Amino acid sequence: MITRRHLIGSSVAVSALSAFFPAASGASPARSLPPVALIVVDERFEAARALAGMLVAPGARQVAMTRDVLDLWHRQIAPACQRGALSIAGVTTERGFFLLHTLAADLRLRVLSRSHHGALVSWLIGRK
Repeated sequence: MITRRHLIGSSVAVSALSAFFPAASGASPARSLPPVALIVVDERFEAARALAGMLVAPGARQVAMTRDVLDLWHRQIAPACQRGALSIAGVTTERGFFLLHTLAADLRLRVLSRSHHGALVSWLIGRK
């Protein structure tokens, strides 16, 4: 069930990420960033699914955060990032975010944006 707290947190997250998803806000991006290739969502949380549904990134594919983060990384995320200078965004737990940004450092990717929303973190990882 979506609570008032989840709805407010999702709205804040959308506002925080709107600078990186110009199609969602109707504005031009604050910085010149590579296109977002993937949106990673921890589907155990209804608020994460709701937030991911609001993000609009042309050409981005949504992937579910699985229990095996290494498998997700090696099969889907790393190959997408290695094909070009792309960014990945997500709505996950702090633990999931920590694992992904640690793995992303091997590809010389950095955290470009991070916002905490209770148990969830919305983030953007890419090249500066």
